[in-house]
Amino acid sequence: MYFIHRNWEAGPLCKSVRHVPGRTVLEWFRGLWEPGGLGRAHSDLNGAPYVLEWLREYGDTPPEDMVELRRRIRMQLWADNELHIDDHSIRVSSMGAHLEEAFYFVDDARAAE
Repeated sequence: MYFIHRNWEAGPLCKSVRHVPGRTVLEWFRGLWEPGGLGRAHSDLNGAPYVLEWLREYGDTPPEDMVELRRRIRMQLWADNELHIDDHSIRVSSMGAHLEEAFYFVDDARAAE
């Protein structure tokens, strides 16, 4: 899975790209509920986004599918922002503290397309 964070403070290309091998987007988010999962997620994403705790606190169990994950994300994290989720990606456009930013979680299969 790839995590792409676009913002004006992310260097000359205005983006940061991290690769988390061996997991789909759904598997990665489900991993938040594993022991040590939240710490691993922050390490995978270099500390951003900072709101993953809210998603985990919303449900006692991991989401079963992308439909459930979308519902949780919409209700807990980015309710007021542009959100697109399909079977292989999550794309969020949001207004940060001072500037617009975007978060992309993309399966390796989708990135290969």
